[in-house]
Formats: sequence, C-alpha cells, structure tokens
Amino acid sequence: MKAEVEIFKTDQIVLKETAEQIQKDFASCGIEIFFSGKEIFPYESLLNQVEHHIHHLISHHLIQLQTLLYRVDIPEGTYFKLKKHANSFPNELSRLILEREFMKVVTRHLYKPGTK
Repeated sequence: MKAEVEIFKTDQIVLKETAEQIQKDFASCGIEIFFSGKEIFPYESLLNQVEHHIHHLISHHLIQLQTLLYRVDIPEGTYFKLKKHANSFPNELSRLILEREFMKVVTRHLYKPGTK
C-alpha cells in the first residue's frame, strides 16, 4: 500500500486536490494557502507554506491551531505526543498535517467507485 500511495505524490490531480483540501481547511481559520499547480516541487511548496503558518499559529493563535487540527483530523493525543518528542515540533506537525490532508485525497482516489 505504501508504494501505491507514494505514486500519488507525483500525480498532478492528487496534488491539486490536496492543495484544495489544505486551502479549504486553512481558510476556515482565516489563513490563505497559495497553489498555482506550476510549482517545480508542489508537495514541498505546500509543506513550506503549511509550516510557515503553523509556526505563526503556535506562537500567536493556539485556539485557531486547535480548530485547524480538529478540522484536519489530527488526534489530540498525537499532537501532544509529537509536541513532547519531536526535535522540530512545528516542522513535524506541518508534515503530519500535510500527510493527513494528502491521505484524505488519496483515499478518495483509491476507493472511489469504478477504480477496482
């Protein structure tokens, strides 16, 4: 399954839908994420933007961060475990958020009617 999922990281449609999912979830907290679809490294571009905003939320808007994590579906226990053990908490949290959003899109693609 992991190899099957990795293939999607270069699929332009999946990356575009992942960006749209991120844009929608971050917009619910008043944060704008930009994605043109023309980035050379689209996954990394999204990660950089997410990390920038996560740094800001951690420093200034913890309530908004909690709302975002709930919306993205990051369990509270996972958040606290990561906060306690991660060397670079904002970076690791950003990766987790992006991976969760990406997996939402991949799951829709893998299990949509007519794909098997």
